[in-house]
Amino acid sequence: MESVLADAGPARPAGPTPSPAWRRLARALEERLATGFDEVLSLEHLARDCGTSPFHASRVYRCITGSSLHRQLNRLRLREALFRLPDMRGRLTELALELGFSSHSHFSSAFRAEYGQAPSTLG
Repeated sequence: MESVLADAGPARPAGPTPSPAWRRLARALEERLATGFDEVLSLEHLARDCGTSPFHASRVYRCITGSSLHRQLNRLRLREALFRLPDMRGRLTELALELGFSSHSHFSSAFRAEYGQAPSTLG
């Protein structure tokens, strides 16, 4: 599992230093994602919770982190899946739905894209 987590964070883009307000917003968005990754979390809901518009939230988050909000949400869900897989052996559909994926196949393809192997091979 250590090798799977080795490259878990998004790369930070080079460029001008973002404003403190943008850094605070990106931090607020990350915190909201981290505490709500297992919820049905739309961009509109996420932005509203952080006091901004969906467009501004997306722009600021990508500028600060180099990653999209959706990508980070999936990464958090997939990382949680790594820890829960041993207890959910044979119940991948249940795990997928609990983590907010629309189906077993959506979960499996996202997992394979992120970690290079099917979730059924771990656990």
